[in-house]
Amino acid sequence: PEDLFDVGVVARILQVTKMPNGTLKVLVEGLVRARVIAFLTSAKFLTARINIVSPDTGPINRETEAMFRSVRERFTEYVRLNRRIPDEVTVSLASIDERHHQIDTMAAHLLYNLEAKQKLLEAFSLKDQLSLLSDILKEEIEILKIEQTIEGNVRESMSRSQREFYLQQQLKAIKDELGQFEEPTAEVDDLYAKLERGDYPKAVRAKAEEEIKKLAKMHPFSAESGVVRSYLEWLLCLPWNEITQDRVDFKEVKLIL
Repeated sequence: PEDLFDVGVVARILQVTKMPNGTLKVLVEGLVRARVIAFLTSAKFLTARINIVSPDTGPINRETEAMFRSVRERFTEYVRLNRRIPDEVTVSLASIDERHHQIDTMAAHLLYNLEAKQKLLEAFSLKDQLSLLSDILKEEIEILKIEQTIEGNVRESMSRSQREFYLQQQLKAIKDELGQFEEPTAEVDDLYAKLERGDYPKAVRAKAEEEIKKLAKMHPFSAESGVVRSYLEWLLCLPWNEITQDRVDFKEVKLIL
């Protein structure tokens, strides 16, 4: 099949769980790399003839050892920057003696695309594996650093906004305590003028003055100022002292209904 890779992993099934939707969730343990010689079809499932690919167990020279140490350092930094990976991973990695096994363990924790992981799987020599893993780790570390910079900028922006809000609330409380008000805005002036021109009952006038003073102390774009503004517009638009002649002609009412 064209949608399957030629190199894969021979795995042992550890657990099979049937999901509520009828599918099966299978936990497997990878054992060794293998290359497909030929795919075999049957009535039930797809099988293949394979060759086991043995890891490169040749002597490690100074260059390979230096590459391995560099990759280990980069992986440690990657774990430190990535909050989704527990720090215990680096501890467990130190307990693994076989170099190929260490490389496979590091690769398993990379949040990278499938194609890159497949290339790493198809690299059979230790040097090729280290070279690919080093490049992947370098790119992932750069991405994580950019993410942290963005998150830091967002947190700083939020902290600045919270600080400004806190200071505004403190200033408002101090002015309330001292009975000081902001200089009236054009909107407040218009409301006072409308109140003076209108014919309002004494209680309504007193309530309107109270709300206008409250509005003058508020931030013009706050949610609370919008509520007070709407209330004042409604309060000052009602025909408080206008009298209409009521019609109590039941026959006419019946016809209308």
